[in-house]
Amino acid sequence: MKSYPKPKRIKSEAYRRYVATFPCFACGIEGYSQACHPNGAGGATKASDLEVFPLCCTRPNILGCHAEFDQCIGLTWEERDILTSQYVKRMQDIARHDGKLT
Repeated sequence: MKSYPKPKRIKSEAYRRYVATFPCFACGIEGYSQACHPNGAGGATKASDLEVFPLCCTRPNILGCHAEFDQCIGLTWEERDILTSQYVKRMQDIARHDGKLT
């Protein structure tokens, strides 16, 4: 059986907090964002913190975009995967511009 090395997961609370300062990428609301990890890494592993993007949290009487995204509500799996790639790239471009990501 062939074994493959696990990709290195970078953890950075400072970067997650930085990402959470941005408006939700899905709906644009400000002040409720969380750093959302891409889903689908498999094996109960999360993606690197350098791949997170801002989505809003659930609030009283409102299911946030983060929960909708995680549960694939209103999206197909393929649409979610496409959005994930776009959101990760968008956030990384912003972070590079701001000097937060090299």
